[in-house]
Formats: sequence, C-alpha cells, structure tokens
Amino acid sequence: NDMDLDKKEESILASDHGTLSMTTKTKIRDAVRPTIRTTLVPAHIRHRCLNLPHKANDQIFVESLRKCIGSRRPRAALILICSASGLKLRQLDTKLRTTGEPRYRPLVLTDILFPSSSRAKKRRAYRNEKGLKQRIGNNTDIATALKQGTRDKPCLVLADQAIARGLHLDDLDTVFVLGQPANADTYLHLAGRTGRDLIRRDASRESEKDKERLTPTVITIGDPKALSTLRSWLSTIATTELKDFDEAEEILL
Repeated sequence: NDMDLDKKEESILASDHGTLSMTTKTKIRDAVRPTIRTTLVPAHIRHRCLNLPHKANDQIFVESLRKCIGSRRPRAALILICSASGLKLRQLDTKLRTTGEPRYRPLVLTDILFPSSSRAKKRRAYRNEKGLKQRIGNNTDIATALKQGTRDKPCLVLADQAIARGLHLDDLDTVFVLGQPANADTYLHLAGRTGRDLIRRDASRESEKDKERLTPTVITIGDPKALSTLRSWLSTIATTELKDFDEAEEILL
C-alpha cells in the first residue's frame, strides 16, 4: 500500500562556527519505491503576514509592499511573486519604479542572469537547479549589489516564485512573498532563502554592519484565505507561529 508520511522535528546543525536550530520537514511517499524529501529552514526566522482585502488589485499589493519595505527597512530583500497573486513581474517592477513614494529600483533576477535577446532560450538551458546555482554563483553584479545595500537604500531583488528552488543569495535579511505559495513545501523553500549565511559566519571577523544585521524575516502579503491557509501550514511544519506584520515592532529592530 502507498504511504504518505509527513514528519516534523527540530534539528541542530553543527559547523566550525557554532550550531543552528533548524525546522525539518520530511516527506516519505510510496512504500514500494520510497522518495524522501527533507526541507530545512532555520528556526530563528520570523514569519509575518500582512492581510489584504479579498481580490486585492495590483495597486493595493504595491502600496502594501511599499509600506512593509518602509517599516522594515531591509538592507537586502528578495521579493517573490506567487502565481496565485495574479501579479506580473514586469508590471510590479514598473510600478515600484514609477509610482508612489519612495520609488525603488529593484533588480529583476532574470534580467541580470540572462541579459540578452535570447533570454528565454538561456532560461530553459539553466532551468535545472545545478545550472541556476552556477549562473548565480558566477554573477558578481548580484553579490556586489547585495553587499552594498543599506537600510536607507536597500537592495531589492525581484523574481517569480518558480525560480526560488535552489536559489542562494548571500546577505538577504528579508523575503517578501506576494500571494499564496502553491503548497507548504513551496513556502518553506521560499522562507529558506533568508538566514542561509548565519551558519557560515565567523563572529571574530564580523564588521559593525554584520553585528547590526536584522533578524531574518519572511513577510507574506495576501488575502484572508491565503493567510489562513499559511497559518495552518505553519502550525504543523514550523516551530514558530505566523504573526501579523507590526510596523512598531519593525521600527524597534
């Protein structure tokens, strides 16, 4: 008989620079030919949400995102668009650049990785995780921009949810998730884009900027139904609850 086992536990990951508490979600499907998938997310990541009206339009999404950025004041943030939001990457990029205050100039990840007219063809060639990691690892523009981000002038990277699997960017302190992810496993992958470099940090070599890092945080912006679903996911797969985004809390960080 087929089996579908979801297991959640708290793990401790050790390194030369200390230990890191992780939330572990393991799935085992099909007892005959078992496939085991484990998703690790640093347990110190904060999970926050901002509630939007039902069927919120593009402008409400943009205004809400701008509000969160202004209160949070991240140095480097990844903005991920879920298909359920109905948002289009190009439209969001344009609105952040040309409407409202303050105006931002996000880096569109696919444009940086594939800066040519044959972009679509190259995207297909790097669709697998190994190829994407190699492409990002060799790109100095992204690494430089992330390191140069400040709380007054943040570095914002804009991408579709589909490109997040296997994505690693150093120095991200915030992930904004727009809309409801496809499932709980996808959400964990999106959340795990921040807090990834903590285990490799050498405290003896930290700069003052490093010591003032923000607590890694994932902020999901969506309607009541999407956030209710997300709360139910987190209640079974994470060690922390989903809390409402609080501007006052962010100002104190």
